[in-house]
Amino acid sequence: MYIVGQYPRFLRAHWKFLKTVVNKLFEFMHETHDGVQDMACDTFIKIAQKCRRHFVQVQVGEVMPFIDEILNNINTIICDLQPQQVHTFYEAVGYMIGAQTDQAVQEHIIEKYMLLPNQVWDSIIQQATKNVDILKDPETVKQLGSILKTNVRACKAVGHPFVIQLGRIYLDMLNVYKCLSENISAAIQTNGEMVTKQPLIRSMRTVKRETLKLISGWVSRSSDPQMVRYTYIHI
Repeated sequence: MYIVGQYPRFLRAHWKFLKTVVNKLFEFMHETHDGVQDMACDTFIKIAQKCRRHFVQVQVGEVMPFIDEILNNINTIICDLQPQQVHTFYEAVGYMIGAQTDQAVQEHIIEKYMLLPNQVWDSIIQQATKNVDILKDPETVKQLGSILKTNVRACKAVGHPFVIQLGRIYLDMLNVYKCLSENISAAIQTNGEMVTKQPLIRSMRTVKRETLKLISGWVSRSSDPQMVRYTYIHI
């Protein structure tokens, strides 16, 4: 399967074979043998980069673009993957979405694409609104870090159009950043610099770091300097 991924020109010329290969990779994403899931994700992202347009077009004999099939089944596809593998998967799908030239269609796809991480994000934000101490819970902070890493990888692949997702989480993301900064400062003031080596504080710093990576990553890929200047930089 890895070898097949090295011949994108052949895959682009034979849609049915390309679809079969990708579906087989999705099967491998559930395989527990050591290294198989990594191979499947690494091969998938290579194919996605080289054949991206084929996934957003309706191919001969198909009733919808294959990207729609992927998004309809994304929960099932990624359910056995580790967080880092999920991040790779999202970047791969992002390259496909970036190839969509119809803006309205692309925006709809991005909303569907980010549905799962957004559901977890919204739940955490809702809990934090009622009790901000939830942002001191180790598992919650770890989840936030993973969600932001997913967004960073997705933004890297999609590019400027990812602004629809960035705008959705932007203000909440800044509020989380501010709250975690205060939590870290309070912990250091109470317990000294050694506290920064604790897993919870490291997770908080991961959330802060990924927040900055997401914003800077989108800015570096934006095709609209005015939007960057007046919508995001001034907030």
